[in-house]
Amino acid sequence: MSLVRHAPRIDRDAACRVARDVYGLDATAEPLPSERDQNFLLQTTAGERFVLKLANALENRAVVEAQNQALELVSTRDALSPRVVPARSGELIAEPAFANGERWFTRLLTYLPGVPLAEVKHQPAELLRDLGRVVARVDGALAPLDHPAVHREFYWDLARGRATSAPLVGKIKDTALRGRVEQILREFDAHTAPLLATLPVGNVHNDANDYNVIVTAPDSVTRKRRIAGLIDFGDIVHSYAVASLAVAIAYAMLDKPDPLAVAAAVAGGYHAERPLRDDELSALFGLAQLRLCLSVCIAADQMANRPGDPYLAVSQGPVARLLPQLAGTHRRFAEYTFRAACGLEPVAGTRAVTSWLQSNAGRFAPVLGHDLAAATTVTLDLGVGSPLIDGDARANTELKLSARIAAATDAAGAAVAIGRYGEPRLLYTAPFFVKGSEAEPRTVHLGIDLFAAAGTPVHAPLDG
Repeated sequence: MSLVRHAPRIDRDAACRVARDVYGLDATAEPLPSERDQNFLLQTTAGERFVLKLANALENRAVVEAQNQALELVSTRDALSPRVVPARSGELIAEPAFANGERWFTRLLTYLPGVPLAEVKHQPAELLRDLGRVVARVDGALAPLDHPAVHREFYWDLARGRATSAPLVGKIKDTALRGRVEQILREFDAHTAPLLATLPVGNVHNDANDYNVIVTAPDSVTRKRRIAGLIDFGDIVHSYAVASLAVAIAYAMLDKPDPLAVAAAVAGGYHAERPLRDDELSALFGLAQLRLCLSVCIAADQMANRPGDPYLAVSQGPVARLLPQLAGTHRRFAEYTFRAACGLEPVAGTRAVTSWLQSNAGRFAPVLGHDLAAATTVTLDLGVGSPLIDGDARANTELKLSARIAAATDAAGAAVAIGRYGEPRLLYTAPFFVKGSEAEPRTVHLGIDLFAAAGTPVHAPLDG
């Protein structure tokens, strides 16, 4: 992480000289943010825009060459990235000398028009699905890349994320945030780490954070935006194939009231382009959380090395707010939500279970000793408009409500009363149903009730 101490530091005038002398451009230069490199937005007198990129002094030339090949693959296939513009000499990587005698690998890229996703306040599900689709297409375009430099040890690689974060957790100054990160890492070790060995691998962009995702201007007719593409291929690496999606999800969730719904929309768009495997869907939530923890850990280390740089802390406030939100989301619920967004059965194996139930239906014994298909039953309304439910929670205690249900059952001449599945119920607003610090208690009944007189035998449906 000492890379940040070796980032280039030239001024606007020097950038303009490089633009003129190396690339033949008469342009103004405005600094752009970067973690470990230095970037400038160039604007020519003719109104054209380019990005001048100076690589970190410790960057390996092979890594820059791999980035160039990646940009060529993606821009040629889908125009979802900038292109590399050759220098006047024909070189794709220049090494101009600066006043202090230093040299940095220098490139000129075309400008991808639009604004960063981070600056787009309204992010509808349609746009988020498009984000997932674009991430999948970019990684798909990278598949043919066969460059040794992408097979590297890299601190932003999620395959090394746990090892990278371990020695850095102690540098997080906020004790509450540090405790949250430690908790998430323990859960990752217990539940996600065992899945990693079998995950498919491939070349991944690996940095679809909300500042590297470029969004178009609103369409003049529909007013809708779309994802124009991804920039900054500096984190490209051969890793888990699902890593880019995990990164995109991690940052898309920042400062959202329903982060899991956001994550599901991105995952659904990705799956439509590149179908996700069961093990990838199981690991996805844990990997997204690992990326957030990695961001906190690396930022803590980098800010110690380069204090006062606002870019290094740009995501840390939103991340600190997001991690507690995610703490209340069970990993399996997240997995089922992702599967549903991808059009899959929410729980893997559901089809096998339902098939077994259907083929063995004749073996089940009636739970209350009555064949409900033949017995006299009554279906109760216990929903929000039910006359059986009182507006005063004190009138809905077990004894009082049971008496009203028994009376309704007797009035119908029924042996069994049935409570409906999927029914919105005011009953759940009572204090008894609110658990701990739940921000949103349940409101919908997720079972089927069978009511019968006290003393009615209850049977196991199968021998056991």
